[in-house]
Amino acid sequence: MTVRAKAVALVTGLVCVGLVAVHLLAHIVLIPTYASLESRFVRADAEQALRALDVRLSMLDATCHDWASWDYMYEFAATRSPDFVAANLVDTSFETLELHVIVVLDASGDTLFAGAVDLETGEAVEVPNDLMAHVTAGSSLFDEAAAGSGAAGVLSLSQGAMLFSSRPILTTGDGGPSRGLLLMARFLDAQMTDEVCIVTGMPLSISALHVSSLDGAIAPSADAAGYSDIVVTPRGADLIEGSAIVADVYGEPALQVTVSRARDIYAEGQNTLSFFLAIMALSGLLLAVMALVLADRTVFRRLSRLASEVRAIGEQPDFRGTVSVSGDDEISFLAGTINDTLAALAETHQQLRHSHVELEATTIDLRRAQQDLGSTANRLKRLTRHLQSMREDERAVVATEIHDQVGQGLAALKMDLSAVEKSVLKGQLPATGLLQQMSGVLNELTDTVRRLSTGLHPNMLEDLGLAEAIEWHLGEFGKGKAVRTSLRIQGEVGGVEASRALTLFRILQEALLVSSEDPSVTEVTVTLTIESRYALLAIQDNGVAVFEGDALSRREMGLGLIRERVDVYGGGVTISTTPGAGTTVVAQIPL
Repeated sequence: MTVRAKAVALVTGLVCVGLVAVHLLAHIVLIPTYASLESRFVRADAEQALRALDVRLSMLDATCHDWASWDYMYEFAATRSPDFVAANLVDTSFETLELHVIVVLDASGDTLFAGAVDLETGEAVEVPNDLMAHVTAGSSLFDEAAAGSGAAGVLSLSQGAMLFSSRPILTTGDGGPSRGLLLMARFLDAQMTDEVCIVTGMPLSISALHVSSLDGAIAPSADAAGYSDIVVTPRGADLIEGSAIVADVYGEPALQVTVSRARDIYAEGQNTLSFFLAIMALSGLLLAVMALVLADRTVFRRLSRLASEVRAIGEQPDFRGTVSVSGDDEISFLAGTINDTLAALAETHQQLRHSHVELEATTIDLRRAQQDLGSTANRLKRLTRHLQSMREDERAVVATEIHDQVGQGLAALKMDLSAVEKSVLKGQLPATGLLQQMSGVLNELTDTVRRLSTGLHPNMLEDLGLAEAIEWHLGEFGKGKAVRTSLRIQGEVGGVEASRALTLFRILQEALLVSSEDPSVTEVTVTLTIESRYALLAIQDNGVAVFEGDALSRREMGLGLIRERVDVYGGGVTISTTPGAGTTVVAQIPL
C-alpha cells in the first residue's frame, strides 16, 4: 500500500471516528436537553389541567357558600316550606348551576331536600345512595357542617368521581347557629372533561381509581384538590403523557388526571441533531478532501518521484547517481540524505572488493582458531584424566590411611581389650599403663579420622568460617616443611555464601598443592580481600625451580583446575610466573 493510499485511509478513518464521537456526544448532551424541555412543558400542561380542576372546585364551593349563607335557605331549614323548593330547587336550577346533585339536611341530619338531575337529558334521577352515606348524621362531612365549617373536594362513588362542596346553613351574614348542611356536587363526566379541555386547550382524561371510604377522616387540605407529583411518560415517538393522582376529601387517591402532548419538541431535537450531523459530515468530508489534495501536491507527488529515482539508481550495479533535491523541508533533507547514502554505498561497493582479500585472511585465522580449539579440547581431556587420577590417588591415600592407621590402631585396641578382659576375669584391675596405651591409640584414631574427614570435606568452613579454615589449612600445610606461611584478610568474610566460600577454599588447596611440588618454595603469602561485589584470593610463593615432563604437566593441570573452578561463577583468574620471583595466583569470584 502506497503512502497516498495509507493517508487516504487514515484521514477517512479519522473523519468517521470524529463523526461517531460527535454523534455520541450530541446524543449525550443535545437529546437529553430536548427531552428535559419536553418534560417541563408536559409538567406545565398537567399543572394547568390540575389548576383548571381547582378553579372548577372553587367555583362550586363559592356557589354552595352563597346558597348556604342565605336567609331564605336558613328559613327553609327551619320551616321546610314547599314554596322554597318550588321556587328555587327545580330542575332548571340544576341546569343553571350546572349541578348534578343538591342535598339539604337539617341540624338533626334529616333530609329536607335531595335532588339529582341528568344534565345531558334534563331529567330528574335518583340521588346516589353512596353519596347520601357520606352526609348522614355522624359522618365526617355532617360533623364539619355542624361545627360551623364546610368541606370541598373530590368524592369517588360507584357511579364515578365527582366534585362537591358542603357548607353549614347560616344567615346571609354567616350568622348562626347552623340549621343544617347544604351539599352541591357535580360528576366529573365527559362534559366536564371536555370543558376543562376547552379551557386548557389540551387533550386530557380523568379516571376514577376507587370508591372513597365511608369511615375516613377529612384531610386537613380538603378545601382543595390535593394531587401527587406529576409523572411524565413517553408513549412512543409521537406522544408523551403527564399524569398526577388527585386525592379525595379523605386524602386517599381518587382520580388520575392525564394530559397528552405531541412530541414536537423531541422531533425538533431529532431534526436538529440530524441537521447538525449532516453539517459536520459535510464539513469533515470537505476538510479531508482539501487536506488530501494539499498533501498530495506538497508531499505525496514529491515522495513518489523520489521513490522512482531511487529505484532507477538501485538497478545500476555500482549505485552511481543522485536524486533531485528541491525545496527546503524534510523531503529535501531526505533527498540529500539519500544522495549521501548512495555515495556511501558506492564507496562501500568498492570496499567490498578489497574486503574479499581480508575475508580470505580471516578464513585462515579461523582455521588457526579451530586448531587452537582442538588444542584446548585436548587440554580439557588431559585435565579430565588428571582429575580422575587425583580422585583415584585420593581414594588410595584414604584407603592406605584407613588400613595402616585405623586398621592397625583397631588391632592394637583389640589386643589391649583382650588383656583387659583376662585381668577382669581373674579379678584383677587392668594395668594403668595398658589403659594409658589404649587412650593414646584412641586419640591417634580420632586424629586420623578427623584428618581424613577434613581432607574430603572441610567441615571447619561450617564450624568456624572461611577465615579460620584458611588459617588452619595454612598451619597444616607448613607442618613438617621448611615453609613459612602468612595470611592477610581485608573486608568482612562472614557475608560470603557457603558455596563460594568452599570454592575459595578449594582454590587455596589447589594453589598450595602446586606450590608444594616446587622444592625451592620457602615462603607462601595468602591475601583474601572481600569487597561488596567480589572476593579476591591471591596466593604467592617464592619458588624458582624449573619443571619439565610429568612435573610440568601436573603443575599445569593444577592451575587448570583453578581456572575451571573460577569459571563456574563467571569470575576470572590470573596466573603469573616470574623467573626467580615465584608464582602468583589471583582468583576473583563475584558475590
